[in-house]
Amino acid sequence: MPNTASSNESRRYPRMAVDCVIDYRHVEHDQPVQGQAKNISGNGMLFIADREITVGSLLEIQVRPGNPSIPALDAVVEVVRISSVGDRQMARASETPSNFEVGAVIVSMK
Repeated sequence: MPNTASSNESRRYPRMAVDCVIDYRHVEHDQPVQGQAKNISGNGMLFIADREITVGSLLEIQVRPGNPSIPALDAVVEVVRISSVGDRQMARASETPSNFEVGAVIVSMK
């Protein structure tokens, strides 16, 4: 029988959809910024930021889901992917994106 599982199903850690505010900051900066978590797994996360973040950046992340079934998360993550949300939503090429999807892997837990 052929394997019909999608690549998402073969992930080592399943993703859990979340929709909550997070605080993040570059490791070398003091001032946190808010973002919006979209999903979390055992080794990474996807969140929305209102500014572009350089791939390879280390961020301190604090996630407080407000849901007792989802534990809080304090971690250092490395940005491995960033894309403009506007890349998929802009109707005209002249529009400026206002949000970015940030994919990050967990480097350490705090």
